[in-house]
Amino acid sequence: LLNLRCALLFILLESSVADIRLDGGELGWDTSAWRVQVDGVMGGRSSGYLKFEESNQIMKFTGNINLNGGGFSSVRRQYSDAKNLSEYSGIVVNVKTSASSLSSPPLGLHLQLHDSYTNWGFASAFAVPLSNDPDGQIASVYLPLTSFDRASRSGFQCNSSNCKLNTNSIDGMDVYVLFQEGGFDVNIESITAVTVKPNLTVPTVSFDSPSEVEKLLQSTKYEAKSLGEKNYHE
Repeated sequence: LLNLRCALLFILLESSVADIRLDGGELGWDTSAWRVQVDGVMGGRSSGYLKFEESNQIMKFTGNINLNGGGFSSVRRQYSDAKNLSEYSGIVVNVKTSASSLSSPPLGLHLQLHDSYTNWGFASAFAVPLSNDPDGQIASVYLPLTSFDRASRSGFQCNSSNCKLNTNSIDGMDVYVLFQEGGFDVNIESITAVTVKPNLTVPTVSFDSPSEVEKLLQSTKYEAKSLGEKNYHE
């Protein structure tokens, strides 16, 4: 009976921790908190542009990646009040899908978190889901907090076991497009810290023939090879 009471108490305590809005969602985006940073700081030639649409419900990040230089474009924000995410399981990013294109692989992004104890940033990689909807539809991507294990700073990666994200004090967040040459268009609805991994559905993509599937796989494989050559294996 005592064990049952303890289990019930644990469930109640766990359920009392509410999800944390990191930005976007019903309250809209904190538009003044965000800024663009591109690879010009490293002599690169990429571009990035930021605007907020649909009454600040969508953060739209567009630009072009030029591999002659740093090869990245990013949007960033800081928090004046650090977020304690130690009791959270991961991050859910609600993002508009890309229209399925047989000549273009899914766009890869990485979400990077910063803590107040180190100068390293800690990133988790994901791809914008595809769909047949030409206008895009909102899809959710779940990133476990344990997946924020790529530690880097100013283009240098930390391979030490001591480079670990301190989830007790998250004081910044970035969204990056890296090493994928050409134009990009990212539309994010919200970024939320969640206590429990949600059950998510993945948008479906229909093809007219097996050859179309093969073309998409080949283009994705080619892009992955290019990323690997830049030492980005995630």
